[in-house]
Amino acid sequence: AVVDAGPTPPLLNLVQTSPSVETREQAVWCLSNVAGDCASLRDMLLGCGALPSVLSMIEEMATTSQMGPLRNATWCLSNLVRNKPAPALEHVERALPTLAKLLSLDDSELMMDTMWALSHVAEAGGGAADGGVSGGW
Repeated sequence: AVVDAGPTPPLLNLVQTSPSVETREQAVWCLSNVAGDCASLRDMLLGCGALPSVLSMIEEMATTSQMGPLRNATWCLSNLVRNKPAPALEHVERALPTLAKLLSLDDSELMMDTMWALSHVAEAGGGAADGGVSGGW
């Protein structure tokens, strides 16, 4: 498999540091495909620090209203909190403030992936969804 060739660190580096938004978008798209494949690959990405990189990209793209990259990064976030067994609660909880912010944006594709991510959070259990509700969303 491609993942066995070790693309994760270079892809994360591109998400974090590439001056090209298009390159960052393609890298986060690749990571999303990996994360969505199965729980073990999702956990591998989480262990490599994918979540902070994706959250940072979401914040930046939302601030600059770059909807294409924002949609792909949000899809990646949804895949990072998806699958069974659920990811560690610390990862799920870390995603909640960003998901709450995404709820305020007016874009149907973005809303769909945000809602999917929230449904995955609710399925994860462990009180993560309760924290979001008590936090105001």
